[in-house]
Amino acid sequence: LFASTHQGEETLACRIHARLKTTYPDLLTIIVPRHHERCEDIVTQCKALGMNTQLRGKSKDAPADDKDIYIANTLGELGLFYRACNITCIGRSFSDDGGGGHNPIEAAQLHCAVLHGPNVQYQTNIFNEMNAHNAAIMVKDEAELTQSLHALLSDESKLAAQQKNGLAFAQHKEGVIERVMDILHPSLDELNARAITDNVEAP
Repeated sequence: LFASTHQGEETLACRIHARLKTTYPDLLTIIVPRHHERCEDIVTQCKALGMNTQLRGKSKDAPADDKDIYIANTLGELGLFYRACNITCIGRSFSDDGGGGHNPIEAAQLHCAVLHGPNVQYQTNIFNEMNAHNAAIMVKDEAELTQSLHALLSDESKLAAQQKNGLAFAQHKEGVIERVMDILHPSLDELNARAITDNVEAP
C-alpha cells in the first residue's frame, strides 16, 4: 500500500511494482492518493507505464485478479486498506513537492510494516522515534525502497517482526495521555480542593 500519495509517488509505485512483479507475479499495489481529484490523472499515468490499472470508484469493486495497480478514490477508507495490506509506504515522503510526510501511527496500529522516504519534515519527531525503535524503515531513494520491499516480501519472519515493532510502538503512544494525567492528577486534586475551600469561605 502507498498511502496518502502526492505527485510523483504514484509513478514511483508503478516502477517499483514492475521490478517486484518479476519475482512476485501475484503482487498487487494499492495506491490511496491524498487528493482524490487526482485519481483520473493517476490512472492515465499508471497505464502509460504499462500497468494494468483499476479505479475503485463508487461501485467499490474489489481488484480483479489480473490487476497490477488498484487506485482507491473513496473517502474514509484508508483504515480499510491498512487492514488489507501488511506493508505500507507513507505518502509525501518521496513526492515532487518537497515532501513533509503524513502520520504513520495509524498504519502501525493496524499492523502494517511501515516504510517511508527521507522527506518527513512535518512529522520528524514521530518518524525519528519509530526509526530508533525499529518500528519503521527509512529509505533514502527508490532503489532502497525496492530492496526493502523485496526483503519484507521474501521473509515472513522479518515482515512479522517489523509489524510487531510498529504495533508495539503505536500501543505505547496510545498510553501517553493516561501517563500524563497520572502525573498531573495530584496537582489537579490540589487545585480542586483549593477551589472548593475558596467557595466555602467566600461571602
